[in-house]
Amino acid sequence: MEERKTSKNLGYYFFILGGHATSLFGSSVVQFIIILWITSEISSVFYVSLTLFLTFLPQVIITLFAGVLSDILNRKLILIIANTLRISTTFVLIFLFAFGTFELNILLFISIIRGISQAFYLPTFYTILPSMVSQKHLGRINGITYLLMMVFQMVTPLYSSILFNDFPINLSLWVMVIVSGITLIPLIFIKIPQVKDLSLKSENHEVNSSIVHYFRHFKEGFRTLVLIPSIIILFGAILIFDYFTIQFNTPSTYYLFMFHGGSFFLISILSTIMFIGIVIGTIVFEIRKYWSPTILIFFLSMFLIFLGNLVFILAPYQMFGLLIIVYFIQGFHMVFVYTMFQTFIQSTVPNNKLGRVSAIYFTMSSFVTLFAPFSLNLVFIFISDIRLILLLITITGIISLIALYMFTGIRKLQFENYKNQSNGQIHS
Repeated sequence: MEERKTSKNLGYYFFILGGHATSLFGSSVVQFIIILWITSEISSVFYVSLTLFLTFLPQVIITLFAGVLSDILNRKLILIIANTLRISTTFVLIFLFAFGTFELNILLFISIIRGISQAFYLPTFYTILPSMVSQKHLGRINGITYLLMMVFQMVTPLYSSILFNDFPINLSLWVMVIVSGITLIPLIFIKIPQVKDLSLKSENHEVNSSIVHYFRHFKEGFRTLVLIPSIIILFGAILIFDYFTIQFNTPSTYYLFMFHGGSFFLISILSTIMFIGIVIGTIVFEIRKYWSPTILIFFLSMFLIFLGNLVFILAPYQMFGLLIIVYFIQGFHMVFVYTMFQTFIQSTVPNNKLGRVSAIYFTMSSFVTLFAPFSLNLVFIFISDIRLILLLITITGIISLIALYMFTGIRKLQFENYKNQSNGQIHS
């Protein structure tokens, strides 16, 4: 039986959300400081790229399997262990820097450990919201969660740079240990509902061995996707969006410098404008209780963001006012894209399968994050015109989304507060 969702549980979730945001902030700052140290001490782009690669690689490999454990084991315990592991790696870094025994190979190994921690943490965290919050509040809480994540994402580079430039690296890391340690408090003292899953048994009703039992649970995640094909289409849409967005953003700063005579100050202004768009988008999203037709709004938001990329490419020289409008509109609609997507998944997939399904998404998303820049480099081998490349990326993204919306049947789905009439089970 699933525990009853009450206003008390909603309050508990906000405490956990605060800890989650602080935890990711602390982890991001540590990762940023590591990158800054490699850049300043070793001056190697290769090792910077390798560190980032080793951080994401475990998420590609392990997240898929970690999602099963988040469904069948104690979610609270998994979150505590993952956070403790992150804090422990920071302690190791402090020790190595303090005694002058730091080696780059150890740093790369620590990056792998931190990636493993993240692989268990992310799918587990995103399974607890539906178990603590009623479906009518899912969209709004996801909007608040997204805004909070973006706030810390905006602050991280500046805060990390101040710590790295003005304080010894040991002291900077100690600050992050304290910050991360605070995140454990709500996890330790707040009860997180655990959704019970049925034990899988063989035909003779004998419990299978642990390995067989695990892999039957593992297959349940993919089986759930097969039974709810609309989720596969939504996965495809968001991954297409992520893939072409990463490809576009990677050289966009260079394009801004080369074709518009931009500056670092301009980039900071545009980033701020996008963040303001996110804040306004979140407020608008929170005020209105129902968004209909939700699928159309979801796809239209992605389309408008890609259309903004097209305007960015074709904008006249130093038409910065137009670029400011583009960044604001993109930030505004970014809220709708990721908030709606997360809410679709949480309100459609059974909660005792959500960890596995979320893990499948996070695995594919991590792969896209790794593969998109690599595939972009391959394009640069054949096409040297950066403007043409950005144009091809944008047009391909637009065509892909339109085709997915028009020819898969996803546009025919009717949602009411992110669920249809069949008790949240969606069928294409």
